[in-house]
Amino acid sequence: MLLSDYLAALKGGWKIILGILVAAVTLSFIPVLNSTPVYSSSTDLFVATSANTDDPEELYQRNAIAAQRVASYVSAASGDVVADKVAEALGGDLDATVVAEAISGTVVIRITATGPDAERVRDVAAAYAEVVPGVIEDLEAVGDNTSAQVRVTVIDEADVPGETPRSYLPNIVLSLILGLGLGLVIVMLRETLRRERRAARAAASSADARDL
Repeated sequence: MLLSDYLAALKGGWKIILGILVAAVTLSFIPVLNSTPVYSSSTDLFVATSANTDDPEELYQRNAIAAQRVASYVSAASGDVVADKVAEALGGDLDATVVAEAISGTVVIRITATGPDAERVRDVAAAYAEVVPGVIEDLEAVGDNTSAQVRVTVIDEADVPGETPRSYLPNIVLSLILGLGLGLVIVMLRETLRRERRAARAAASSADARDL
């Protein structure tokens, strides 16, 4: 087939392609509309030294050490010990996915709870804000000195969140690509079959003419 043949096929089959595109885009909304709403609630914890000193150099060094250990505190906050304590405090399973992360360039730990129930994720994030400071301070208690070397303070409390906006764009883009591809394949296959039938009829007519 020549380029002109492909263009002619597209011109004759544009309604088919358009119909498939419309159907594909329409169907792409169904999974998003049927999906369970997702809610996220976060709390921020500020990590600093608890040293009671007037020496600026010592205070700086201790705060620097605390900052260096933030990654370790994040690991502790993400561990099973904290999760078990939070579940015990809430009196049941978490029913939420919890992620602890260090905000880049700061000594702030952000804990985010995500799940299908807005109030539950708020309660989970708030419970983490209660439990994590104690766990970190226990880890930092040195020897016979039961006082913690760091202090973890809640600087942003968890709130009841609104529903996370649903994103239709990825599904729409994918449906357009698949719909366009499927439409082109059908149109070209239709044109190929049409040409084969026309060639078969021409061959049959030629054979009949020779027989005469």
